[in-house]
Amino acid sequence: MKLKDLGERAIVRDLLTLFGIPDDDVYVDSSKGLMLKVDGFRLDYTAGGADLYDMGWKAVTSVISDLVSRGGKPFELLLSIGVPKDLDYSAFSSLVSAIKDASDYYNVKVVGGDTNEGNWVDLFGVAEPLCYKPAHKVNSKGVLIISEPIGYTETVFNTNKGKNTIFGQKLVHPTVRTEILEFFSKFCEKIYYSTDVSDGLFVSLHNVARRLGVKVVVTELPLADEVKALVSADPLGFLSKGGEDYVTLILLSDEVVDVALSYLESLGLRPQLIGYATPGSGVEFEGNAVPEKGWDSFKGWI
Repeated sequence: MKLKDLGERAIVRDLLTLFGIPDDDVYVDSSKGLMLKVDGFRLDYTAGGADLYDMGWKAVTSVISDLVSRGGKPFELLLSIGVPKDLDYSAFSSLVSAIKDASDYYNVKVVGGDTNEGNWVDLFGVAEPLCYKPAHKVNSKGVLIISEPIGYTETVFNTNKGKNTIFGQKLVHPTVRTEILEFFSKFCEKIYYSTDVSDGLFVSLHNVARRLGVKVVVTELPLADEVKALVSADPLGFLSKGGEDYVTLILLSDEVVDVALSYLESLGLRPQLIGYATPGSGVEFEGNAVPEKGWDSFKGWI
């Protein structure tokens, strides 16, 4: 059987079992006070009209998003680059300049790495876990908040809008709102779990449901106002073809939902209450099960 027949998520779950790794977005060693994550891209990934500078920026943002959304404060990065040996040096310089610019933007330090012949850029992030909540079964009712509305990158994937639009810019030059770490510090005791939305909304929601042993009931789809006018009659299908939003999903106690939303707004974010968790399994919207659809690195869109 080939990898494309199995799909990325099935392969990842096999790896988690093989190495005895918890199903989570990051690895945390509490005894050492460290949170670790690796992420990256193929250099020929050109969605939205991305160039090598964009790929360097996105690679940094991708790993920062995972760390921040799990309550970690990033402080160091390691770099691995595989580039074709006939690549022009100016193109290589554009790639690494983006990594420098993005690391400066997020106030993290690149401390080392490796180069090789190939076609990838990977970043390894190190963070201090300020409010890390490991995945465990949740029996209390929790509400689900998203830190910012989405749909910009989904618009690119659904309509092929380019980088000269607001939608394309959200895809090729995304930014993580690190202000949310202030929220994690203030509300940590009331947070059950958190994750970013980099693999698509429904993939992330299924991760929450599976990891916590709950059913996620979606009451509202978090589409940005700029996006709603462009969405077809099938918003579920629209959101199924998306990802790389780099916003945060937070499951927390319903006792603090109003004050939590107000606090996130005070940080300049645009949070939205999108659902809740209840005993059961899977993801549901308007009484119907929502499949785990999104991008798969081996299968493509599913």
